[in-house]
Amino acid sequence: MRPLADSRAFPEVGFYRQEDELMEYGANDQLLHQVAQATGGRYNPPLNHVFDAGGRTIPATLELWPGLLALAILLNVVELVLRKWRGLWEGLRWWRVAAL
Repeated sequence: MRPLADSRAFPEVGFYRQEDELMEYGANDQLLHQVAQATGGRYNPPLNHVFDAGGRTIPATLELWPGLLALAILLNVVELVLRKWRGLWEGLRWWRVAAL
């Protein structure tokens, strides 16, 4: 729950319930450990090792600008057609009538 306006007098409050399945059955620790071993992951690591990649990184770069430029041009053309659709439709209708 949160107030309409942020205030120190009434801070945001949250209540997080554990899922019913975990309360009834619990977690299958043995299965989780097996999955971690099979996938090369870690099961229940210490907090200081949670974000440690262990030297397993792949340096890579990705150039986004060509795709974003193409998307911008496409959206610009679509917006132009949507704005001018009525005029294009009337022009095509007049051209058809004039051709007959």
